[in-house]
Amino acid sequence: MLRRSMSKIMKAIFFSDVDGTLLDDNYSYEKALSGINLLKERGIPLCLISSKTFDEMTELCGELDLYFPFGFENGAGIAYPQRDGFSFELFSDITDLMDEVIPLIERFSGEKIFPLKALSVAEIARLTGLSYKRASLAKERKTSVPFVTSCGGKLPHDVFDEINLLLASYDLVITSGARFNHILKKGIDKGFAVKKIEEFYCNCVEFPLTAAAGDSHNDVPMLLAVKKAYVVRRSDGTYMDTYKNFIFTEQIGPWGFSEAVRDFMSLINFY
Repeated sequence: MLRRSMSKIMKAIFFSDVDGTLLDDNYSYEKALSGINLLKERGIPLCLISSKTFDEMTELCGELDLYFPFGFENGAGIAYPQRDGFSFELFSDITDLMDEVIPLIERFSGEKIFPLKALSVAEIARLTGLSYKRASLAKERKTSVPFVTSCGGKLPHDVFDEINLLLASYDLVITSGARFNHILKKGIDKGFAVKKIEEFYCNCVEFPLTAAAGDSHNDVPMLLAVKKAYVVRRSDGTYMDTYKNFIFTEQIGPWGFSEAVRDFMSLINFY
């Protein structure tokens, strides 16, 4: 396994969500480039952890020249840099449970729900604003199950606790990302991905200072797993409801990501 951009003096890792944090509502990362470049200048790995698929993430990391481990499908898969791209490891496969679980959620919520993988590329493109090419990449799920309701939206967050009680016997949970709800294996989430990536770096970084930025409820496990957690302001000016001890950015989306990086840099004593 190739370990790139690592040294004994590197003492920090920055984790980030993608949609709504690194990318704006139009899937542009232009406003995040100042933060991305600052991390590169300081030799700090930027490890992305997203609900996106492996194929979507390899394309994005290639565009940004980020050859660091990343988490995909909400941390159910971890990718590792190799000389010719990325290899990956999967940590759960819940698809065989969906014939039982989806009707259970539908009965409780009163909503018809549709897994992303069951939608056509055209439907995914319409719901997300992605190009057909990128919508086809979003459809290639390996382990997690994002879904939408019949109106193309998400279930209200206030029903999650009761639904998760119903899913407990399956060892599953639902959470909410920027555009979709997601069904995940309990304990296999973005916080799990942080821990696995820290293990990857353990021979090169002793007690690293870690930070993360995210804007949605599926980011909370990641934010709880690091030392400095940044909640990025959403494009409508609001924040997700979450723990008050997190740091809230003034700026929105990728501008907020860059704001978080600058604040994190001010905390590190480089040598």
